[in-house]
Amino acid sequence: MIFISLFDKVEKTKKLLSDDTKWCYLGKDTCKQEIISNILSKERRFYLKDRLNKIAEEFSQPYLNFVFTLGRHQVNQLTWWASRFASKSPYQTDFYLLFCYKILVDRFIDEYVKKQQNICIFIEDIWLFLDIETRYKGNEDVLFIGNYSKIYINTLQLICRGIVFRILLAGRLFVLRLITFYYYRNRKPTLAEQDCKTVGIISYGEKRALTSNKFEDPYTGELSSFLERNNIKVIRPLFALFPISLSKKIGKLWESIWPLILDVRVFDLLQVLKCWNPDVPSKEDLAIGGVSVRRLFKREILDEFSKTGFNFYLILYRIMKRFFGKKWCCSIIYLFENQPFEKIICIAARDAGGVKLIGYQHSSVFRFIFSYFFGEGEKEFVPLPDKIITNGNNAFNLLKREGYPLEKIELGGAWRYTYLLDSIERRVNYISNSKINLLVILPVDKYISRFIVKTVIQYYSDSSKVKFMIKPHPLMPIERLEIKKEEIEAFELINKPLCDIIDKYHIALYCNTTAGVESLLYGKIVIRLLLENYIDIDPFAGFDAPEIIKCYEEELAEKIEEAVKRIQNHPVSNDATQSERFFSKIIPEVWLRVLDYQVSAVKT
Repeated sequence: MIFISLFDKVEKTKKLLSDDTKWCYLGKDTCKQEIISNILSKERRFYLKDRLNKIAEEFSQPYLNFVFTLGRHQVNQLTWWASRFASKSPYQTDFYLLFCYKILVDRFIDEYVKKQQNICIFIEDIWLFLDIETRYKGNEDVLFIGNYSKIYINTLQLICRGIVFRILLAGRLFVLRLITFYYYRNRKPTLAEQDCKTVGIISYGEKRALTSNKFEDPYTGELSSFLERNNIKVIRPLFALFPISLSKKIGKLWESIWPLILDVRVFDLLQVLKCWNPDVPSKEDLAIGGVSVRRLFKREILDEFSKTGFNFYLILYRIMKRFFGKKWCCSIIYLFENQPFEKIICIAARDAGGVKLIGYQHSSVFRFIFSYFFGEGEKEFVPLPDKIITNGNNAFNLLKREGYPLEKIELGGAWRYTYLLDSIERRVNYISNSKINLLVILPVDKYISRFIVKTVIQYYSDSSKVKFMIKPHPLMPIERLEIKKEEIEAFELINKPLCDIIDKYHIALYCNTTAGVESLLYGKIVIRLLLENYIDIDPFAGFDAPEIIKCYEEELAEKIEEAVKRIQNHPVSNDATQSERFFSKIIPEVWLRVLDYQVSAVKT
């Protein structure tokens, strides 16, 4: 018998299960999985291992084609590209994850019916549960346990949340505009000139960038200094949303920074009244690889309504078009990940005219970050910048294979990771004390970060050999993970940039963050924690190296012991050729040529 239950029915489901029934959980909130373990016991858990990611790989191109097929039918391309769905990125939308869950359930049912064995599948999402229930209605081998009326409650919650968030977005933009205007007092950057000889670098108003009397960009490093040494004037258009608490600090840097919030107008806020409602040519178009996704697509429309990214991007289009109309910059550099707001910037630049857009691919290109990848024919359709400068051969070759126009892509080098390439000598992990330092590097995702910390606490308690340190993501402070202080009191909390602490640890434990790449290239043993319930969006997906130890949660203690023994017996060192496989040294001539400046006498 196959039992399919909503998560909140675990107590009721327990009464129906025999002692030999295995269980598994399909959902992002792994705290719920922990609750199930406490009720049904961890020994009966069925571990998914890499089943989910094999499905994600199998259906990746049909998924990309599906999104493109919908996109090319849209009359209003601006509203299409403003949606999270169009980006295809797992960071933006859960649509593809839920689809892969659906395929996984189909295969579980086929497998366990043939084996005549019992398994219970707990599902977090009510829409997915109802979709599967409709598909297998009347099947005597499948029993569903759940309250279907929850879908109406969920729909109402999403609608109410969307209304409240729209009001909050409009209010936040209005207040931020007023406060920023107060600190700027009608001033504009001194380097903003109508002769259009200035380069703009779109930057983000983060606390870590404003710790001194100048703006220190954690993403582009010394790029602005390089341009200024070559007599190129630089201003920083600041992304339209930033913490209100930073307004005063930003105001002090008015000579070089222009907050784009100052280009918003009151009537722009009317965009909060809009919602994403794409045209669907026919019901047959709502299928991936022959599998219907009609209900999941309805969920996606509601989920898009419940958040305000769509509305903000429509406002951003007006802001950027207004900014480009000032003709302050001949070229604009922005961080390239092919996210929705980037496409909005490209459309605004095209409509305004007179500015050259340069996308700087600043991080790693992950296999399942689908925003980088195209459906068949989509590359002629998607808004792209005039040039894309990659930070290394790995990204350059991947974009080239994906079909990005060769005339658009250039290899320019990694401003963000120059510290990995500055010195060619081999860096060795010497053990300078009795304990080995293990750095737990957390990603931006709240659920994954909490899962990593909980896994370390649960599976590894021997602190006699290892000193644990935790580095939260700058955009996801440890307080937001809702972990009790006493649970992590044995951990040293570190909030510094990785480049400042790279010599302080010997082993890196991480998941889904480029910091794992940095650690490996600097000569660290790297433990890559694999997630069963998530699509693998790790930069090392599909990449193997002896220094990378892969493990699932239940293997963590064993793999930490392996890493400790390995580093005690054989200190590792970085390989310069491996570093250059991912990131390249800066090529000054490329940057100046792309910016249309003379390259005869380059000052590096």
